[in-house]
Amino acid sequence: MSKTAKNRPLLEALEPRLLYSADLFGGAHDSSHAGDPLAALLDNAEAGAALPRFESANASAPLELVFVDTDTPGYRDLLDDLAGNADGTRRFEVILIEADDDGLQRLSDTLAEYRDVQALHLISHGDAGRLALGDEIIDTDSLRDNATRITAWRASLTDDADILIYGCDLAADADGRAFVDTLAGLSGADVAASDDLTGAAALGGDWDLEYHNGTIDNDLAISKAAQSQYDATLDITTGLVGRWTFDADASDATTPAYDGVLTGNAAIDTATHPVGAGSL
Repeated sequence: MSKTAKNRPLLEALEPRLLYSADLFGGAHDSSHAGDPLAALLDNAEAGAALPRFESANASAPLELVFVDTDTPGYRDLLDDLAGNADGTRRFEVILIEADDDGLQRLSDTLAEYRDVQALHLISHGDAGRLALGDEIIDTDSLRDNATRITAWRASLTDDADILIYGCDLAADADGRAFVDTLAGLSGADVAASDDLTGAAALGGDWDLEYHNGTIDNDLAISKAAQSQYDATLDITTGLVGRWTFDADASDATTPAYDGVLTGNAAIDTATHPVGAGSL
């Protein structure tokens, strides 16, 4: 089947793209970023220009769309990895989702331009039953409220398409598993999500998507090397660098014993997570 996008001239006019090939950046160079043209394109996007799309050059490989929320820690490094991970057997097109984007709308608008999409990869923050995407926190109710929109994805996906969701803990409880099952039912795709922390092993994370509805045939878009080097987690809590289980004297009782302070913009809401014996 054809793996091409519709309305390509319009897309090329509106959204600059890069081919993942030996001539990755072609002639699109900015003298201020002579050594890193990817940085130039991303800086332009962050300044308000059209968001770039990045596409591998092998037009015969099954098409996989990778949506990356720009709030994801180290997302530029992930883009670099995707460039190297696209080979003769995989073809990625990467779409960035900014903080003020309507996440579901961007997914739907993008998918409407395609046919025969083999896989969707959603790289963002999550927690039990919720996924952050753009300016939205999406839960099962959000999926049901947008049932018509999501059902329309079926026209763009192959019969055996997969949706892989990389956020932390999405399927950690019954609400999260309902999220996965609802998305699978509406989209017609096989869906996989994590039931624990996703990301750096040093912070207690891994890259396994333990819960799935249907048979998952596609591998993760992120390479093993990038997984091992990633130094953050995809938890919906901003700035999270670890998880703590406090015993009665407020020392961390977990392994590897993260006694210390949160960094970045992280904070503990003591109204919903009382400090004392127990978990945060």
